[in-house]
Amino acid sequence: MSETVTITVLSGDEEFTAYVARPAGSPKAAIVVIQEIFGVNAGIRRKCDRLAEDGYLAIAPDLFWRLEPKIELDPDVEPEFQRALDLMGKFDQDQGIRDIEATIKQVRAPPRQPSQCRCAKRRRSRKLVALDTALAAASPT
Repeated sequence: MSETVTITVLSGDEEFTAYVARPAGSPKAAIVVIQEIFGVNAGIRRKCDRLAEDGYLAIAPDLFWRLEPKIELDPDVEPEFQRALDLMGKFDQDQGIRDIEATIKQVRAPPRQPSQCRCAKRRRSRKLVALDTALAAASPT
């Protein structure tokens, strides 16, 4: 099972997305998959899906979210390849490392309890609890 989730930055004032692929059973461990310069594209999602098939929870954070959120580039298309090089030149690696840290922190976080709310908020809360439970189960203690 896979989906896109929201990660909160370490400062707590911004959010970015990550692709998560979960195994059918309890995960052996969690693996943070670092995107190439092409974003969290089909190739990165396939890597996550394969890791999930092998029993791991795999999560790929969108590290270019400050430059161009949710960008997906194809390395075989020359203009997209050039765009990827341009983004990499603008990428702040220190911020990227902090975003990876935020991803790891979320993977290791204990499950959240759903808040008392209505309709869509309640469904989102349940979904977050289920995701957090899976992430917590996958993290080493």
